[in-house]
Amino acid sequence: MSRFDALGMFWEDLAPVKPPKKEKVKAVPPEPVWLAATYLPGLHEARNMILDLFTVEELIEASRTGERLNYDIECYPNYFLLTARGIDGKKCVCFEAHDDEALSEEDQQKLTWVLENFTMVGFNILHYDNTMATIAAAGATTEQLWLANCKIFEKADRKPGDTGMPRPKYKAHQILKAFKVKKLAIDSIDLIQYTAGAPSLKKLAGRIHSRRMQDLPFVPGTYLTPDQKLIVKWYNINDLDIVELVYAWYLERVQLREKLSTKYNIDLRSKSDAQMAEAIMESEIKKLTKQTFIVKDKVEVGKTFQYKKPAFIDFHTEQMQEALKVVLDSEMVISAKGSVILPQSLKDLEIRIGKGLYTFGIGGLHSNEKSVGHVSDEKYQIVDIDATSFYPFLMLNAGMTPKNLGKAFLVVYNGVVVDRVNAKKAGDIIAAEGLKITANGTYGKLGSRYSIMYAPELLIQVTITGQLVLLMYIEMMEYQGFEVISANTDGIVCMVERERKQEFDDLVKYWESRTGLSTEETLYEAVYSRDVNTYVAIYTEPEKQKGKLFKSKGNIFNIRHPDKSSDASTVDLKKNPVTEICTYAIIEKILHGTPIETTIRECTDASRFVEVREVKGGGVYLGAEGYIDYLGKTVRWYHATGVGSDARVVYAKSGNKVANSDSSKPLMTLPVDGVPDDINYEWYEQKTRDNMIVMGYTKGEVSADYVDETEDDEQLEEETT
Repeated sequence: MSRFDALGMFWEDLAPVKPPKKEKVKAVPPEPVWLAATYLPGLHEARNMILDLFTVEELIEASRTGERLNYDIECYPNYFLLTARGIDGKKCVCFEAHDDEALSEEDQQKLTWVLENFTMVGFNILHYDNTMATIAAAGATTEQLWLANCKIFEKADRKPGDTGMPRPKYKAHQILKAFKVKKLAIDSIDLIQYTAGAPSLKKLAGRIHSRRMQDLPFVPGTYLTPDQKLIVKWYNINDLDIVELVYAWYLERVQLREKLSTKYNIDLRSKSDAQMAEAIMESEIKKLTKQTFIVKDKVEVGKTFQYKKPAFIDFHTEQMQEALKVVLDSEMVISAKGSVILPQSLKDLEIRIGKGLYTFGIGGLHSNEKSVGHVSDEKYQIVDIDATSFYPFLMLNAGMTPKNLGKAFLVVYNGVVVDRVNAKKAGDIIAAEGLKITANGTYGKLGSRYSIMYAPELLIQVTITGQLVLLMYIEMMEYQGFEVISANTDGIVCMVERERKQEFDDLVKYWESRTGLSTEETLYEAVYSRDVNTYVAIYTEPEKQKGKLFKSKGNIFNIRHPDKSSDASTVDLKKNPVTEICTYAIIEKILHGTPIETTIRECTDASRFVEVREVKGGGVYLGAEGYIDYLGKTVRWYHATGVGSDARVVYAKSGNKVANSDSSKPLMTLPVDGVPDDINYEWYEQKTRDNMIVMGYTKGEVSADYVDETEDDEQLEEETT
């Protein structure tokens, strides 16, 4: 509304007229052509598929030589399929049942023999495949197997306060009991827990760049036609290919678990890092205390408590003393889920020391740098100081232990941590890695209400102590004139004047003596950061880093090592690939001065150009002239020329666009050699230039079309269960 004096004889001061709001076009769900009876994806390939089958003699010989079988099951009301394939020899054995029939008696006996005479490798097999295979070997019909399938995937009712994916309602032994089937002695390795968060096999297929990504072709519960059964079998074999890739990727972890299983006389092969840590600690504590059962500590929901400061925590500046008072006065609460609710006073606590701004959190202290680069030169050297086994040694030095475990916990935990440090010094990489997993996983289990080590107060005591210890470190360095450029969880990165390096080292030793901790030093030529959790750091001494030239973290830098097609040590399989070629171009530019256009246009690996995303409810590609292609719940695409700006991937349920899929083409099957002819190189070059700005390598403004690597709000909303 205009003011009363907006108009006068010599002036006109009317409010500017706002343009009408742009009408938002409501998305329309695409036509579900994938539900039609005529939808037969891959029928030609399925009809021409030839499997190399075991003879009976070959199967017996494979068992004798210890070959492992990778296996997978598909189940529909009128079709059951179990295919197992030798990981070494690639020969198969198949078991099929049709139209409310059971496996033949001969196949029932053969399947039982296979399950009990091989080590079976798979994905989610402990809960699903082993159970279904046992019921099939007992003579269940396809209808009965379908009922068992549904029962396995039935979810438990949610309890108040529960979040995340609902848990299965029934465990394997309950399913077997319901179908009156005796459990078979199946020796198996389940790979689902090897990646944090236990993602689906389809997600992992995209993350490890499986050549063919394919979703279940027909809706569960469909009564399949003969052609559809062939397609399901073709799909099943592709799943075996993916499991074998995952097995190869994690082979060192499998071998590590086998070694630790022998050492501790417990089967750790199908456990996550945290589960393995708990199993080892529980076993060793029982041996030490001669207990047969350990009772979990009962923690009262709603209980409040405050942090208790160890004697060695001390600050010199008034600002940090006031911050410490805020921490000591804050009250934590145990939530209905058993986790700890941080008070707003801690969430709001921001501490500025020198040029750095630091914030508290459950995960640890972190700095708040944005889009900044640092380079070593003749005067300054970038030095990274990390505390060795940070949280474990904080617990041990302060004598922190879960109440229900007492001193036995400290004895066992000390043995694990000390053995890990000694193994690392001795160069025993496998032992050091296993003990590191046990040490860190034990700390993590303090926050799990399902663990015997559950101790939320202790978890907070350790976490806050760690953050205060780092702040002591930062305060000391800044007070002495050393600029801290980054801090995160267990270490800090500083710009150190070369002529003052000895003085810096003396301060590090003083901090170690105060805290009882030890540290490791790494030198960098340069560090470029989007933020504290997204950066690339170039090593000054690659020979001390197993020949690696750099380390990286975060979505932008989540890439395979340039010299390796797959490297579990450099790729975080918790994250989806996002146009790796852009990152390679940046690193080649930093290391060798290679123009980004050269790196991008000379790349012949199509997997470097793709982006992978999970799409709840399924993703559909909308191409030119009304073309529709159902892609599945995990989709993969690249940016192409000549497709038009309307070519995109959308959600099957809503029709909303999947973020960053404009002007794209799906690439669910990677080419055997080379890259597609229509790659939009200019798009990747602009994305690389934008990333160089975002990470602080160059100055400027990012392009209007730039999409951040983090998931957008719509994606999060669609994926939230």
